[in-house]
This record gives sequence, C-alpha cells and structure tokens, in this order.
Amino acid sequence: MLNAHGPGWPSAALGVMLVIVGFSGGFFSFLLYLRSERWFIARFLVMGLSSLLLCGVAAAVSGFVEDEVLQTRGRHTRCTVVEVDEQRHTTTHYDSAGNVTHTSTRTDYVHRLNCAAGRPDKFIMGVRWASPGNRLDVTYDPRGRVGAVPTSLVGSQGEPWPLVWAGLGVVITVRLGYVAVFFVAERRST
Repeated sequence: MLNAHGPGWPSAALGVMLVIVGFSGGFFSFLLYLRSERWFIARFLVMGLSSLLLCGVAAAVSGFVEDEVLQTRGRHTRCTVVEVDEQRHTTTHYDSAGNVTHTSTRTDYVHRLNCAAGRPDKFIMGVRWASPGNRLDVTYDPRGRVGAVPTSLVGSQGEPWPLVWAGLGVVITVRLGYVAVFFVAERRST
C-alpha cells in the first residue's frame, strides 16, 4: 500500500522496515520455541502453519493492491509488441554441507512495447502474452509505481478480503488453540 500510494521513497523505506521488523519478530519467537524441548514439534508445526498462512494473506493483499491501483488510476493505451525477450532465472539451492539439493528455474517474458501514449515501454509476465507485431491494450500506472499489464487482466484479481479474513481467522485460531492446549497440558503436569 505504501509503495503504490505513498509519497515515494520514504514510504517504500518504511514498508521495508516494517517487513524487517516483522521477520525479526518471527525469528526471535522461533528462538523462544527452540528454548524448550517439550512440545517442540507442535510448536514448530504451529509456527510453520501460521507463517505459511500469513505469507498467503500477504500475497493476496499485494496482488489486490496492484490490481486496485491499475483500476483506479491506471491509463489505457494501445501498444504494438516490438520484441519479446525470454529471461530464465536459475536458482541453485544447497544444504549445509554445500551439496546441491535442487535447482529451480523461473522464466519471465519481457514484452518490449511501442505505445501510442509513449509509455509504458515494457511489461513482464511469466507467460508469453503476445508475439512481435501484435497490437494489444495495455494498462499502466502513470506514477510508475506498479508494473504495466494487458488491460484484459485488470480487475481479474477479485476481492481478496474473504481469503484474507479466513486466513487471519485460521492463524488466530491455530495460535490461540495451541496456547490453550499448552497451558492445559502444563497445568496437568504440575
């Protein structure tokens, strides 16, 4: 939200700081989980499930914000695809001994554009959307905060709020349920 609607770099820096603080808090709470060997697996599973759900919630909100920006202030223009560059990004993952565990490859297609409005000059997607010479409608953010996309995709994100509230509800239920079970078990053992 800060990056898309804020005043510029200070808001982006604040957003990065909030992410760092959030991950630091998660890391230190994980260290607290490691202090006790009792209930370690249950704690680890609760923390892992909560983290995965919160990542899903963050991804849903992020996609919605970008879509909302393009719906509210986006400009539409007619463009000709000049070139499509296929860019492969390979990441190799290693274990603690330095052995390769697996390699993953992501392909991005950079569609270079010549647009009637003079901008945007490209959009990037995980699929080849058009071939050189094709004409298509593109929606872009005049402030340049959100990447351009084909106009047919604007509004396709849908409302994330049911997913967001459901995800947050499950996270809260799992965390509170764990705390309740932990305290009941602790009282019985003393």
